[in-house]
Amino acid sequence: MLKLKFMYPEGGYIFYTDEEVLITLQIENDNQFDLNALITVGYNDYEGNLLPPESRRIVLKAGEISNVEFRPTKCERLGYYNAVITVSTDTQTLSKHTGFGVTTRFAPRSAEESLFGVSCGASNFVATQHLPFFAKIGYRMIRKSWPNAIRKIVDEAKKNDMKITAQFPGRNGIEVQPTRIELKDRFAKPEENCAYHLTKEFEDIVHMAEFGNEFSEERNVTLSAEWHKVSALARWKANPNGLYAPTGFAGVDINKIKSFYEQGVLDYYNFLGIHAYCFPYSPEYKQSYWSLERLRDLSKWMKENGVGDIPIALTEEGFPALAEQDGSECYSPSDMLTMDTQVDATIRAFIIFASMGVFNSQYFDGAFYFGFSMSEKDGPAPWPVAMAMCQLFRTVDRADYVGDYRKDDGVYYKVFRSIDDGKLFAAVWRPVYIAGSCFKSLNWTVDGSARESDGNVKEFFEYTLHHTTSETFIQDVMGNEIGVEDNKTLIGERPIYIRNISEDILSELEDMSLFSL
Repeated sequence: MLKLKFMYPEGGYIFYTDEEVLITLQIENDNQFDLNALITVGYNDYEGNLLPPESRRIVLKAGEISNVEFRPTKCERLGYYNAVITVSTDTQTLSKHTGFGVTTRFAPRSAEESLFGVSCGASNFVATQHLPFFAKIGYRMIRKSWPNAIRKIVDEAKKNDMKITAQFPGRNGIEVQPTRIELKDRFAKPEENCAYHLTKEFEDIVHMAEFGNEFSEERNVTLSAEWHKVSALARWKANPNGLYAPTGFAGVDINKIKSFYEQGVLDYYNFLGIHAYCFPYSPEYKQSYWSLERLRDLSKWMKENGVGDIPIALTEEGFPALAEQDGSECYSPSDMLTMDTQVDATIRAFIIFASMGVFNSQYFDGAFYFGFSMSEKDGPAPWPVAMAMCQLFRTVDRADYVGDYRKDDGVYYKVFRSIDDGKLFAAVWRPVYIAGSCFKSLNWTVDGSARESDGNVKEFFEYTLHHTTSETFIQDVMGNEIGVEDNKTLIGERPIYIRNISEDILSELEDMSLFSL
């Protein structure tokens, strides 16, 4: 029998434009005889364009492992590529595919300044492989849970100029699950409280810390509130300059936030960690309880109750995609998007978060099995969404939100100012469906008149550019330049970036931010 697996360089299968694209397939021949093998490779880019294929014959020695290298050429476009490698012998044919991506070098913002991060507390990633992979995308903030898991990634995080959002509640017993902790240990004095010692231990690498994740102590919110206070005091004593949040709030749970507020918990913390999931609904859809509209409700409640300008971070956010999973114990297939619609919804959501004034939004990179992953199940080879995030870092994360242009009906037109050259650009798209489920029959148009499964929905619209300059050009979601004809382009669910727009648009913009950074 033959066994196939890919070998990954530092940074995984994301390559800068000045690097050689190199894919390495490891073939193990555990037969007792040599095999003559024909290896063929087919490549295509994200638009489906075929690249020059490869074909070669090799001898696979009995009981040995062979590493076969492939160097795809003509990778001239930025973004995602797919490779399918087939190994054929007289007795067996095996195929294995992988994604790879090409992006530009750039100077990322520091973890403290960046608008984005990656939450990988539920991932089964290998730090030495995945942290350089995340760094190539642009991430400098990594969210990780439990002390021992954080200890394992500290050296690699420092090597890649990363900081950590830590998830651990304050307690004496480090390895004990929160719901099994004795009362005397929950309420230890600061110098004996685990929160104190963990804050001291990780002071140089942890930039933000949360009190655990999405739990109410034994469903007793009052007990949890008091435990929050004691642990917060321990953290403040250990490091009075830290950023501390209560437990993450799933679904913008305003009732739970209100309960904590009424019990004085928010007085002990200086930011809130929210998990504003809305899948499979589109990020602009307002009618679902699980929607980004609940962030507007939160902002309204905070203003009405004098909560103040407590900063908001989204410590989990994302859209799961159905790829090659056999199933998921967490999500119905109807909750999951295709890999294409995952790109569209994710990038739109994170642009919206940046315009809302959320100071850090962290993509939930759960295990491949859950569908939130940015990489293949075997290792750091990108999904399309990872390459779209590359461009998001190179545009939106290198800019400051200015305002929304709201005069184009049905169009989202969000304007940012680049911190690199001071010029204005816009992220532009037009929602078509209220949901992006991989079950097309569930995806109704925004006006409710048709479903994606009908097959006749208009998905692209001619759009006349305005407020342009002689330097204006357009990039797609992966960073490739798009041609313009008669000052018009096509827009749809996938965002485009209109670069170098005119300053005269400023007087026509509306500030849509909700929170203070």
